[in-house]
Amino acid sequence: GLAANGSLPVLALPNGATGLRLAPFANHPSPALVHRNLVVQGGAIGFDVGADVGVAHFVAIETCEFRGQSASGVRSAARGGSNALAVRRCVLQGASNGAFGVLQRAVSTPLAGPLQRLRVQGCTLRDWGAGVGIDSIQLAQWTFDIVVEDSTISACSTGLALASPAGFAASTLPKSTTIRVDRTRITDCVTGIAGVDAPSFAPHTMTAPAVAVVRCTPGASLRAVGAGQNSSSSYTTTWNRALFANCAKGVDVFMSNNGTMSTQFQATDFLGNLDNVVGATQFGNYAIGLDGCRLLDGGSGVHVAGGGQSWVATLTVNDSLIGRLSGTGIRCSDGVLTVDSCTIADTATGVVNNTTRGNVTACLFSGNGTDVQVNNPPAYPWPFVSGACATDSATAVPGGNNLQFASVGLQRPSLKLARNSLCIDRIGAGGTDYEGDPRGVAATPAATAFGDIGADEYMPAGSLRPYGLPTYGAVAASPTIGSPSTTAPIGGSYTVQLTNGAPASATSPSLAVLVTSLVDVAAPLPTELGVIGLAGCLLWLEPLVLQTLPPVGPSGSLSTSIAIPNQTALRGFVLTHQWLVGLPQPQGFVTSNALRVTVGQ
Repeated sequence: GLAANGSLPVLALPNGATGLRLAPFANHPSPALVHRNLVVQGGAIGFDVGADVGVAHFVAIETCEFRGQSASGVRSAARGGSNALAVRRCVLQGASNGAFGVLQRAVSTPLAGPLQRLRVQGCTLRDWGAGVGIDSIQLAQWTFDIVVEDSTISACSTGLALASPAGFAASTLPKSTTIRVDRTRITDCVTGIAGVDAPSFAPHTMTAPAVAVVRCTPGASLRAVGAGQNSSSSYTTTWNRALFANCAKGVDVFMSNNGTMSTQFQATDFLGNLDNVVGATQFGNYAIGLDGCRLLDGGSGVHVAGGGQSWVATLTVNDSLIGRLSGTGIRCSDGVLTVDSCTIADTATGVVNNTTRGNVTACLFSGNGTDVQVNNPPAYPWPFVSGACATDSATAVPGGNNLQFASVGLQRPSLKLARNSLCIDRIGAGGTDYEGDPRGVAATPAATAFGDIGADEYMPAGSLRPYGLPTYGAVAASPTIGSPSTTAPIGGSYTVQLTNGAPASATSPSLAVLVTSLVDVAAPLPTELGVIGLAGCLLWLEPLVLQTLPPVGPSGSLSTSIAIPNQTALRGFVLTHQWLVGLPQPQGFVTSNALRVTVGQ
């Protein structure tokens, strides 16, 4: 029930008690049984779901609150049956006692455990031992499908404790764990995400689009270890448009299992971390890849190490901006290193190659203490190859066909190419740059269409590209910025669009404010706005101009046109935009991702 003043009924539990428990031997088949509008205070477990052998539980818990449980706010217990649990738009407040906000646990060991599904959607979790966790380390027979989306997790020992179940013996049938973390913010936790912890035989797949991990130590700790050492083990983690900011370590990857492990980052930002990406393997096939990423304003960029002998680290870095680091941009030891079309600027050392097969091509080096340092002994059988790189250092990049210029034409702080850069139209065309602009666009109509050296492709007519993460969450709206314009020339104009700027059930208009900045910077941006009550919101720019636009209708869409003066001095100028959308009460303000506009001719 819901009281006239809007308060929810409270179920106050004595110590050690369970608030609500579905009978293990009773079916709750699809469509899901729904529980709404209840506060569960204290006790051991707030809500316990767990079907026994031959039984299925399909359950949804919506708009509830769980506060101060000693074991878990909500638990899904694998007892032999099939469980599908959805926790939606709930608030879970822990007591900083090591308990789980939402827990998936296996409590029995059937010969063939059925699929266990857990969905955490639009929730706020705070002050738990783990916000969301899998506690099933000794059970290989289970298959788990875990989704955490549109949620905020803060002030926990571990934001997400996602451990794949370990195996028994090689003769057992391997099961799998599939995890998706989408549009979720994890802030101020000791460890943001602890994943792939101690599996031996279970294939593990994790995808993480639009995830922000801020002020955590470390941001994400991904481990593949185990006594089984089974070569059929596989662990794949893919991050797309994620954010790791102001952590001691953005991502820490460790491999100690005779299987395969792949960790890939696409269009991901590492901003202001002491160490951005750290990886090591003792044995096992192990690979880390970065494509179209930004690693800026911190200590070291990416540092991976192999275990020696036949266990090597494979590191691939393509089309990425790496700069303003007090340490090394890229370091690989006992491995295979491939670096292509990156900008590495204002670091102590750009690339360090330690007993590693190295291939560094089409990279732009500027303002580094040392551009490239090769520490392979003379008799080392694998070569280091470098070519078509450019530097403004007095010392040439080791290798062949490299270029030295008094200036490489790099704009700061954006680290984009200036229109007169000598790095433009120097290499073969093909692929895209760090923003997604196609390579091979000629700088002038008379020029041949070659690609540019470094992470940025100069676009003579201008460029419009989104970056950063939108907001999400219980407000049921995720404002997104974009543009149908393909160019932004002086004397012309471009359009900025808003989509998803209203809840699906909107009956009244929303307020839209377009925020504009005249500088493209990274750390200390983005700013996490939870401290002013905008949970999950990120400010990606330094506001200079705020333009209030007509109300956003139920469709959630809006657009505005921005004119560019016909002044040649504006060519190469960078502007950034972001939407601030005020939803009808009581939902408050939410932010979009950001749009980077580079002015062209």
